[in-house]
Amino acid sequence: MNSSVYKSKRYIYFMTINANLGALVAGICLVSVNACLYDVLAAVESTGINEAFNQALLSSAMPFGGIFGSLIASFTTGKLGRRKTMILADYLTIAGSILSIMSRFRLILAGRILCGICAGINYMAVPLYVREMSPPEMSGKTGAIYRLAFASGVFLTFLMSFGLAKTPSADDIWWRVIFLTPCVFAILRIVGFMCWVRLDTPRYYIFEFNHRDAIDSLKMIYQDEYVPKIYESEKKVERAQNISDILGYKYRNQVKVLMLLYCISQFTGSSALTFYSTMIFTQSQDDDSGNSDIDAVNQLNLILAVMKIFSALVGGVLADKLGRRPLLVYGNIAITISLFLIGFADYIEYLPGLAIMVIVYATLHGLTYSLVLPIYTSELLPAYGISVLLAFDYLCILVVSFVFPFVDLNQAFLGFAIAGAAFFLPVFRSVKETKGKTLHEIYKMFHAEKSSGLLDDDMSDDMMYLH
Repeated sequence: MNSSVYKSKRYIYFMTINANLGALVAGICLVSVNACLYDVLAAVESTGINEAFNQALLSSAMPFGGIFGSLIASFTTGKLGRRKTMILADYLTIAGSILSIMSRFRLILAGRILCGICAGINYMAVPLYVREMSPPEMSGKTGAIYRLAFASGVFLTFLMSFGLAKTPSADDIWWRVIFLTPCVFAILRIVGFMCWVRLDTPRYYIFEFNHRDAIDSLKMIYQDEYVPKIYESEKKVERAQNISDILGYKYRNQVKVLMLLYCISQFTGSSALTFYSTMIFTQSQDDDSGNSDIDAVNQLNLILAVMKIFSALVGGVLADKLGRRPLLVYGNIAITISLFLIGFADYIEYLPGLAIMVIVYATLHGLTYSLVLPIYTSELLPAYGISVLLAFDYLCILVVSFVFPFVDLNQAFLGFAIAGAAFFLPVFRSVKETKGKTLHEIYKMFHAEKSSGLLDDDMSDDMMYLH
């Protein structure tokens, strides 16, 4: 299929960027408490609750909401459509952001849960929408925009944190400005959907037997003469309908492997860094209370965000060149070694320091697990299965983000390192290479012990069925 098949690449990229404003919002929401941690705590210190418990509640509220957001999206993307689901997420983002700037701790907590729901919805709905609206030849480029938009949201948040007061106080309003920033991008996306991107994906309309809108949606993407053939191929695509389809024989082995990988990703500390880098970098400074330390922490956070953008830009090339399995297996080794070094950073004189080692670890994780898992999940499971795995991922994040403030920093990283070492053998044995393989070939790899059932049928039929 050559470029003349597309009606307008400009429209496809505009649609992709508009949808990925939700990824940018998710990035802002995810790290806003981290960036403004001590300012928020100063504003709610009158609650009388232990500070560590406050930190745990504020940070874990997002993943708690994300569990429900992922599951909600699995329902609404089918019933309301991908486009309306994202619009719903935008309205919830506005409500959650407003609640998050209130003075009462319970209202802030409710706002953070709402923002978590929005992040979970966007994490599920945006890639699904973009994948179904993108021609196959453009899906790699359009799909990579999600990670770049998310990393840009993290970067913007940490950049704005330089405007925070040097000494946190309850009267500072800049942290509230940061918490309200997602509203701007949510409103922009609503306007984009209402004014220019008014149609949902062709596949959604076909699933709803709305053939007229399916044709109209295809005509926005492809030249008219190609639409009938593409429409017929889209009609053959089947989908998983419920949880039993995902946990049954067809996908059970894939789900087990993915759950293992999500456990490793979170229990080696990636979410601890996402929610507590400010606390980690503050403890790594010699002077825990000076103004210079605040500037240093902000700078380190910004470097961390830059490395996320770097990982998003080069990650797609790595995944295509090296494959999925090498990045996961050798990435696990590299991450584990870096975690052991962080745990012993105070005792090894020639190391560059805790803060630098943390940034190195974050970069390694961004180029391996953070990069490969979304790709690997989409290759192994249909859309409904992805939502179930995302909910499981948020559950793991919830555990780590709630427990981390109560654990000594060095002990926490040593614990993450031990987890990485313990998981190495299961990863080495169970992870299979999926680069360049068809859906049928991937299915066959995970069911090599049996040759009955679907694998007895014609390969082309299997591919359509498994998709």
